Amino acid sequence: MTIPAVRPGLVVRAPAKVNLTLEILGKRPDGFHALRSVFAALDLHDRLTVHPADEIGIACDLPELSTEANLAWRAADALRRDSGTRAGVSIILNKRIPLEAGLGGGSADAAAALVACNLLWNLGYSRERLRDIGATIGSDVPFFLGDGPLALVTGRGEVLHPLEVPPALRAAGILLVKPPVGISAGAVYRAYPSSRWRGEETDRSTPWVRAAHLAPSPDALPLPFNDLEPVALDVAPELGAAKAAMIAAGAPHAVMSGSGSTFLACLDTALASRVAARVREMPVASGWFVAVTRLGDHPRHVPE
Repeated sequence: MTIPAVRPGLVVRAPAKVNLTLEILGKRPDGFHALRSVFAALDLHDRLTVHPADEIGIACDLPELSTEANLAWRAADALRRDSGTRAGVSIILNKRIPLEAGLGGGSADAAAALVACNLLWNLGYSRERLRDIGATIGSDVPFFLGDGPLALVTGRGEVLHPLEVPPALRAAGILLVKPPVGISAGAVYRAYPSSRWRGEETDRSTPWVRAAHLAPSPDALPLPFNDLEPVALDVAPELGAAKAAMIAAGAPHAVMSGSGSTFLACLDTALASRVAARVREMPVASGWFVAVTRLGDHPRHVPE
């Protein structure tokens, strides 16, 4: 779909995220899983441009996302109803974050839409109020309305505990590899057996953060981990090809982000680039998303 040519509007960046740790603690009374995870915002981002309009409309360079089911559209609608404004918005969405990837692209777009509409409509809502609205749209949305690029998240993912960024992580190249396989987060969580629940008393994420601050360089960072990975590989065994390709190309580790289907490695930037080039050359990697990015400045959305 061709994005219509329009006059310059308010532009916001919607950064992707990765899970550097992910622990599944149990099942909550509301049916969601309780988790503990270290979220990191990335420089990889979608781009939203918004303009005043009579109603809410959205156009995306991926035609299947130009609908009212898009989380950015839903976020604008939720803010409009909460505020009681009669203003509308035209949203132009340029996608760079792959879909069904465990990178939070839809949630990031929703957060960006909340920030953009808050500015466009002169509502003056606080970040906290926008986070409350965002939490009704998706568990990951509040992170993208936080105050920094790194946070320990708890609850169902909506409770934020901001973290100082370890220097070694700031310097790292973050390699992302996603095969053309979509995987439903719901399917992975439904398949997660209660026998694997860790319980609230177990905390592997806080020691991970402490170890990351002691790392003198990216190659000394503690290994990321993800409780969902083995279950996701049971649900979609073909995902294992991405992990295997990264290891074969020279990555010392590869860990799934979120509920998949992207695998990540935090490496020295030169090594990350070499591994990415080797993966791209593999016949099996035809059509894969392969990128090297870095930690984002922070997940706060500001006009460009």
